[in-house]
Amino acid sequence: MSEELELRPCPHMAFSIQRLAKGEERGLILRLAKAHVARCPQCQAALKALESYFMLVEPQDQARSILRWNKFAAKLDDIDKP
Repeated sequence: MSEELELRPCPHMAFSIQRLAKGEERGLILRLAKAHVARCPQCQAALKALESYFMLVEPQDQARSILRWNKFAAKLDDIDKP
């Protein structure tokens, strides 16, 4: 019998995780949400599930948005490197 995984982000991150999955989060909130997700397996799983869901619901718009923000975030990360 397989165990069902409950995909539920931390309560204080639920709204940001949803916006992050949709590619809507920006600025400091984006960076804080990404930092939290990097350390939290529960939020990582929720983010992956939501990203998959939104890719099915809004595949073209969502894919463009995710790619655009991932490229932008990578540029910011490059700037922050010593």
